[in-house]
Amino acid sequence: MHELICPNCHQPFSIDERGYAQLLEQVRGEAFDKALAERVALVEEQSRQARQLAVAQAEATLKEQLSQRDTQLVQLQSRLDAMGEKSQADLQLALANKEQTITELHAQIAQQESLRDNERLKVQAESQKALQAKEQEITALRSQVELQSKEAQLEVKQLQEQHELEKKMLEREVDFYKDLKTRMSTKMLGETLADPEGTESGTAQTVRGLGLLPTRTVFTGQKHRTQDTAAVTAAPFAGAALTGYQIHTGRTEVQGVPFCTLADGTPEGCVQDNVFGTYLHGLFDTGELTEKLVALLCRRKGIAPDSAALIPMEQYRQQQFDLLADGVRGALDLDAVYAAMGLENPRRNAQ
Repeated sequence: MHELICPNCHQPFSIDERGYAQLLEQVRGEAFDKALAERVALVEEQSRQARQLAVAQAEATLKEQLSQRDTQLVQLQSRLDAMGEKSQADLQLALANKEQTITELHAQIAQQESLRDNERLKVQAESQKALQAKEQEITALRSQVELQSKEAQLEVKQLQEQHELEKKMLEREVDFYKDLKTRMSTKMLGETLADPEGTESGTAQTVRGLGLLPTRTVFTGQKHRTQDTAAVTAAPFAGAALTGYQIHTGRTEVQGVPFCTLADGTPEGCVQDNVFGTYLHGLFDTGELTEKLVALLCRRKGIAPDSAALIPMEQYRQQQFDLLADGVRGALDLDAVYAAMGLENPRRNAQ
């Protein structure tokens, strides 16, 4: 079965194979061929026109697309140019910024170098100043040392001169005391003092004494040293026991009354009126002569001798030693003194 459409009424209808074949024979004739040719020509013309239209449309579309593409290309070129200009401007700005940064860095470097140079100059100035101060100090110390050396030399010279002066003064003092000893001793109480060998005065000579006792003395180089006990024989001190010592040079010739008698019976000293002379030292140590002298003086002044309380010389001397010892103990650290000697303070142990 074949379904066909009527070309006049345009209604579809169905036809079998046999009818379709008969219809096909009827239709395929000269007219059909003419119509078919016309239709084919029409179709071809329509196809050509359509192709031309399509070509024209394609060309128009292509031209439009080309125009759009040109516009886009122009826009892109403009954008590229703008971007190029912007990039160039940015590059120039970046270069300018870079140049400015480099300039600033150079300025900072120059500033740092300037600060470093200033600091170096400051350090050099301070070092130079310190060096100058040290040199000045060394110069001052050298001057001070030289001054001290000169002062020391001057002081040594002055000390030497002072020593020489003191030496001379001491020599003069020795000479003075030698002369004073000669003049103030028992020997001076006599009539003459002879020094034939210059033992005392350094020059052989004979001088006059005070002439208060009838004695004459001759100096020798031998010194007399003895410990003696004696009894006074001269009034008003007769009977007083003496303990003392002799230390003198020379020999004294006595032509008057002796003062006392030594334990061996030798007379010693000389008495004339109120003048008493003796070689004995320590006459008042026993106290007996002191008592008789005080009694004599009290009687002359109208004072009872018993009212003058006396203490023995040994007791007085011990009292003075005790006072001296108390003073030393109060002024010194005796523990340290004993420790220095490797001993212990006996008074601390006693406490």
